[in-house]
Amino acid sequence: MRKNKFPGPVKIHSPRFPVSPTIRPMTERSAPGANPLPFLIGDAVLVAFAAYLAFYARPFGTAQMLACLAALAAAALLGCWPFVLKHQAALRLTENDQLTDAVAKIQQLEQVARQISSCTNAWDAAQTAADKTVALAKGIAAGMTDEAARFRDFMGKAADSEKRTLTFETEKLRRAQGDWLSTVVALLDHVNALHAAAVRSGQENVIAQLTRFRAVCHDLVRRQGLVPFVPEPGAPFDDAAHALADENAQAEKGATIGEVLATGINFQGQLLRKSVVSLAGKEAAAVPAEEKPETQQALL
Repeated sequence: MRKNKFPGPVKIHSPRFPVSPTIRPMTERSAPGANPLPFLIGDAVLVAFAAYLAFYARPFGTAQMLACLAALAAAALLGCWPFVLKHQAALRLTENDQLTDAVAKIQQLEQVARQISSCTNAWDAAQTAADKTVALAKGIAAGMTDEAARFRDFMGKAADSEKRTLTFETEKLRRAQGDWLSTVVALLDHVNALHAAAVRSGQENVIAQLTRFRAVCHDLVRRQGLVPFVPEPGAPFDDAAHALADENAQAEKGATIGEVLATGINFQGQLLRKSVVSLAGKEAAAVPAEEKPETQQALL
């Protein structure tokens, strides 16, 4: 019995491409052939006929020789014919096996195509999800931009409101400071007027008491940044720090101070008001405290 010259079952080792359960692997098997007995009988008959012609036919001429050769040739052909048929069957079996392998490979290719299609679908789904994510991210970014713009507007409005509030409060503080300065300066003028009246009275006890009282008042306002200064009588007149009660009057060169009518004021290092004095050697009437507010307002 002849074996198939082609290899046996085709094995696919890749786990991703298993053999389809509907296709059986090719196994090693023999090709079916014709029954050789009739051919052997016919072959024996032809050989016997050729032997009869060769040994018993007389005379053995050309015709007998040709008949003998023809019988031998037919016997040889008839003896080989079963093998020819079996070979043809083996060829057909091989072709069938190859066709089976081709079908299996085609099915494997179809499975690969299905896997590729599945991967493509998964990729399309991933791409769609990515597009949705990008669109959502853009929406969130746009929302954050709008929210940031609204927040900037809110902060700008809050800053403007705070600026207006601070400006208003600053103006209030300035007005309050101005009122406070006017009140304190008026009090200092009244204190200075009392001290001047005591000096004119000539009573030493009263002068000493009012001098201490004026010093205490000056020390209290000095703690708040308001520095009063009182020139000494007999000191030289200085236009930078002293002023006369009469704005139109001018002091002569070398004039000295006779009496202090109003205290000079420095506030936070700046000259707020000059000391109002009268010159020595001239009649210096004390200016009542009630008549000084206009002069104070003009000098502040």
